[in-house]
Amino acid sequence: MTSCRKLEELDLQKAGIDYASVSPRVSAGLSTFAANAGKAAESTPQAYWFQGYNKNFAIYGIVPDYITKAITGEMSLDDALAAIDADVAAKIAE
Repeated sequence: MTSCRKLEELDLQKAGIDYASVSPRVSAGLSTFAANAGKAAESTPQAYWFQGYNKNFAIYGIVPDYITKAITGEMSLDDALAAIDADVAAKIAE
């Protein structure tokens, strides 16, 4: 069970959080953020699942490196995508 699912079961997103110890502006901002996080969890559950994926470190580290190389012209986008696929597969297989 993912942590996102646990939050849904506890209805924490629906109930909200009392931010009484902060200023009204901060409380409003935090409440808006929390409400939108709940919407994001419903519309993109795979993103929340990915945060808890035990090998996400491989993807988080590898993807930006190669995409940056493609953006800066050090390699083509096709080569970067192929390298991402190979490196991620190798890390996940470890």
